[in-house]
Amino acid sequence: MIDSIPNLLLYKQQMGVCGGDFNSIVDKKDSLIHPDQKMSKCLAKLIRLYGLQDAFRALYPHSRQYSRYYIAKGVQGATRIDRCYTW
Repeated sequence: MIDSIPNLLLYKQQMGVCGGDFNSIVDKKDSLIHPDQKMSKCLAKLIRLYGLQDAFRALYPHSRQYSRYYIAKGVQGATRIDRCYTW
């Protein structure tokens, strides 16, 4: 999906929305365990280049809510990999 977003944005209108399961994060507060491993420089660059705004972060800039909870190797974790961007 990340490959198709730039192509979709070439023909974007004045306002729009793009959402989905991005399987990565751009802010360390979006993961409880090992956020550095889940960070995406490409997604961060795409957001910056196209002036996208994370709809959740616009409403709740300091919240720690997650869209995926899991247990890996006996350790509980959570991430916010599902997101919605607006422009």
